[in-house]
Amino acid sequence: MGGIMRGVLLRGPQRMSLEELPRPVPRSDQVLVRVRYSACCATDFDLIDGTMPDQAKYPIILGHEWSGQVVEAPPEHAALVGKNIVADNLVTCGICPACVGGRPNLCRRMDELGFSLNGSHAEYLVTLARSVRVLPSGLSPKAAALAEPVGVALYGTRRARVGLGDRVVVLGAGPIGLFTMQVCRAAGAAEVWQADLRPERLELAQRLGATGLLDLSKGSLAEALAEAKIEPDVIMECSGNPKAFAQAIKMVRPGGRVGVLGYYGDELAEIRPSDIMMRDLEVLGSVCPTGAWDAALALIADGRVNAEVLITHTFPLERFAEAYEIARHGTGGAVKVMLEIGGTD
Repeated sequence: MGGIMRGVLLRGPQRMSLEELPRPVPRSDQVLVRVRYSACCATDFDLIDGTMPDQAKYPIILGHEWSGQVVEAPPEHAALVGKNIVADNLVTCGICPACVGGRPNLCRRMDELGFSLNGSHAEYLVTLARSVRVLPSGLSPKAAALAEPVGVALYGTRRARVGLGDRVVVLGAGPIGLFTMQVCRAAGAAEVWQADLRPERLELAQRLGATGLLDLSKGSLAEALAEAKIEPDVIMECSGNPKAFAQAIKMVRPGGRVGVLGYYGDELAEIRPSDIMMRDLEVLGSVCPTGAWDAALALIADGRVNAEVLITHTFPLERFAEAYEIARHGTGGAVKVMLEIGGTD
């Protein structure tokens, strides 16, 4: 198709601007997508601040939580044209032990939209045709744009084997924490408690179905758990705070599981390895919505995960700087900030 498009280009740390860029031309195995919605993610701040040098390839178009409409596809995928879609952001080799073993998120030759491949903060993007997921009937493209973080929560919940009868505590009530709480409920956990420092986020967690709330602005996690008289089987660390990870190791029950979804960058956590060994704990990391895209869309479509309620602010593409400022500081009760780029629901 060729031509020019607008996109938010990050040329290097703190060098982000809206520019006119060449519209991407799809290869024979790719589709061309007109982006409709693209969300601001906390991980983007690491790219913007230059604290992810191993993952970022500058210059890069930001954005990895998105939905769009296919406008061009190879002949064998012609039926995709006109469809509202999301797609797996990972581009992997497909032949290494990790890929063959069903863990492409660990492929050493992996690329990812919005990190090392141009992402969704633009009017168009290209992605692999085989990675496309057509939206279920009736699912809003705006809500579907959050399938990626819902998939992250779902994969982390699967890794931690949350299931029937489990008593779970989710640390952090940001978007990943709020999605994780909902996914744990959908997985059959008997109780899912949400912990955070911010009363307004805890109120949102309660509206979304949390069993109980742990207000950490009033004391430590240990104190909050003692007051609530609970000893969790599973703690899901979603805050991205290394101190919270260290507390999770101490506070989960003996023989329990700690799922790690929060991102710490280069920060260090102070833990005693003996706490893991002597209490026979499992610590389970998870990254990307590995194998979870279809289920994530289904959870949003059938209402078991309410994604759209987290979208508190929506801006046009040209107001991207304002969007990121609000997202970074949580101004005006911001939870999830979305860029509306094209099309209508």
